Amino acid sequence: MAKTHPLGPFRVDAGSESLLRGSEPTALGRRAVALLRALLERAGEPVSKAALIEAAWPGLAIEESN
Repeated sequence: MAKTHPLGPFRVDAGSESLLRGSEPTALGRRAVALLRALLERAGEPVSKAALIEAAWPGLAIEESN
């Protein structure tokens, strides 16, 4: 079963990679949901830039200037 992460009046559904307000989906891009999920899974902890890049852009070479 997919995990959901509460976030105020919203929930991030890890299985469908979506943001819900109640039961209604909220328009949010896939990468934004991936970033939210990475932060929520480590709530209260620092999350490195490398971990965020890997969550939203897995396997891609991301440069500082982007």
